[in-house]
Amino acid sequence: MNVLNSMQKLVEFYKKFVTLNVELVGTIENAARVFTYIVPVESPALSELLSSAISLTIVLNDCILRKKAKLQSHVPPNISKISFCLNLLEEMEVFFEVTAYQHGGDLKKWVVVVIIQAVKMLLRLMLLLYFQCGMTSNAETPTLKRNQHLQSLLCTLKMKKDRHSNNNNNNNNNNMSTQSSAYPSTESLCDDWISSSGHFTTQPFKPTQLSARRLVGECMHITRPIIHLSSLYLCGLKSWKPWLISFAVDISSLLLVGTARDLNCVEQVEMKRRTMMMVLYLLRSPFYDSYSRMKIFFALAFLMRKIPILHIVLKPLLDFIPLWQKVYAYVWSI
Repeated sequence: MNVLNSMQKLVEFYKKFVTLNVELVGTIENAARVFTYIVPVESPALSELLSSAISLTIVLNDCILRKKAKLQSHVPPNISKISFCLNLLEEMEVFFEVTAYQHGGDLKKWVVVVIIQAVKMLLRLMLLLYFQCGMTSNAETPTLKRNQHLQSLLCTLKMKKDRHSNNNNNNNNNNMSTQSSAYPSTESLCDDWISSSGHFTTQPFKPTQLSARRLVGECMHITRPIIHLSSLYLCGLKSWKPWLISFAVDISSLLLVGTARDLNCVEQVEMKRRTMMMVLYLLRSPFYDSYSRMKIFFALAFLMRKIPILHIVLKPLLDFIPLWQKVYAYVWSI
């Protein structure tokens, strides 16, 4: 019981720290992210574990702030849970893949990759076909926009509560009711501030009703990783067929979804992202091995010679690309 009480106190202390130090917590999160990039770690699995832990901590902090600010989510609970599972898988998939490779070689790595991609595909198809969420980006939990006003508000509330407590200690029982009415509760002040400010409210975007053609295109986009993995199994890692099949599926998906003019803002951003992601085919093997690799390395080396200051950024990039190529989640995951 003592251990449980200590854990509860620790959790409550952490929640209070996050809500009272929003800006400081954000600075620590950003510094931790930079730390994972600039500090060399011998074990790739450890590096990915650190990166995943930081990402999950940020998600946890956002949840704490949402709850404190009573941010209303317009996403139904079942959809929210599925979206959370998807986000969790996306944050952890690289760590799972790298760890499986280190402890079990290629076989375990590919088993883990197939399981992760299959689960993600099933969850996305459930959102699309069963819950009719439209394009899958709509179901994601909106990113919390932490505003410095929340930190100032909560600090002010803390000061008022302290003053209230001190006044209560100095006054008799008859004055306590007067003092209580003079200082509103933290929750009421939060409610008043939230109702008058749009910083912690989310505007729901109604999913666009997808036509049969767009529905087929969206299903193709969701199933593309499994189609690619299946073709890899049948044709081999060195074959061009998986690359060509995957490219054809992605292009067909974009063409079937068509113009983004009648989509809502979130869906338009998602379509732009998918279009930009087509550039990754230049970095996907075997195209990368046969055509892109030497051109990219020569171009980066040329830039480093001409503009020496770029060496700070481009040298780590040159070192990272070969490692990046070995991780399926980096190169092929959606």
